[in-house]
Amino acid sequence: MLLAVLHQALHHHTDIVVELADQCLWASYTDARQELEEFRKTSARSTNDALVLFQALGQVLLDTQIDDTAVRAVSFARIPEAALRAAVEETAGLIRPHPRL
Repeated sequence: MLLAVLHQALHHHTDIVVELADQCLWASYTDARQELEEFRKTSARSTNDALVLFQALGQVLLDTQIDDTAVRAVSFARIPEAALRAAVEETAGLIRPHPRL
């Protein structure tokens, strides 16, 4: 009789431990999914910001009415040097490495 009670208690406590582990795992999964979504949104905003800068600089480079000697000055007039430096540093984390062929 005592053995049956102990056996039942073991099953009960095992079920409780499994349920707690399941809850912890689900909470970790939910947190990770939310963090991934925030990372994706941040990456998308950063990518868009970088594309805006690229477009502005591309327009300066491709404008044949801007003298070659003035390209740098015009570029920094449109995009402050500090902002461009910050964007270049930030995009380093967005660039995927090229696969080796």
